[in-house]
Amino acid sequence: MTVIRADWAGANQSEREKSGPEIYAPPVRRAPELPINSTEPMPLRRADEASQPNDPTEYLNSLVRRIAAASMDDIDNAMRELEILREMLQKESQRVSRDVADYASLSLASMNAIKKITEHLRQLNSARY
Repeated sequence: MTVIRADWAGANQSEREKSGPEIYAPPVRRAPELPINSTEPMPLRRADEASQPNDPTEYLNSLVRRIAAASMDDIDNAMRELEILREMLQKESQRVSRDVADYASLSLASMNAIKKITEHLRQLNSARY
């Protein structure tokens, strides 16, 4: 049985030879690709790590700040969403209160109309007999 690979998996031969989840990872999360016949030494750190301070405490402080910033952004987004939901619930509560008040006044008006009609029919009935 012959297996034919689809060309969509990779543009060139080297990408088609790769396998595993790294070929599906976003470009920023992939391992850097270096030419095989490169005469340059392979860097020990990535470019963004090279700009980090040499002092371990400064490094940890910046790391904690970056991690905390992401969490704080998530918390801020959740708070904004909750505020939006709160405003929506307040508007809906006001609308329902208006609808209930309208219903109560309409119900009262219909009860008064029914009482007047009933009284008028009694008067007509008593006048006939």
